[in-house]
Amino acid sequence: MAQFQGEVGQVLLTTQPGPDFQPQGPSAAPFWRRFLRALLRMPDTRLPLIQMLGTFAMAQLLGLALPLLAEVILDRVIPHNATHC
Repeated sequence: MAQFQGEVGQVLLTTQPGPDFQPQGPSAAPFWRRFLRALLRMPDTRLPLIQMLGTFAMAQLLGLALPLLAEVILDRVIPHNATHC
């Protein structure tokens, strides 16, 4: 502990508003909309965002399709084959 305290500087940073600071009220737009707007304004962010949303959509579709496929196999295919043997 003494070594840690000896190697770490003891600096305190403080901030104060400048002379041009004007407080603003809360924004009417929700946070996610402001964040998305700021994200889309940044260069080279649209393609990765589209890829991420596409991957998310595919994962959701697979999450819904696999239980439906299991239902078809278990409820229709297996009993149908069991009666024809």
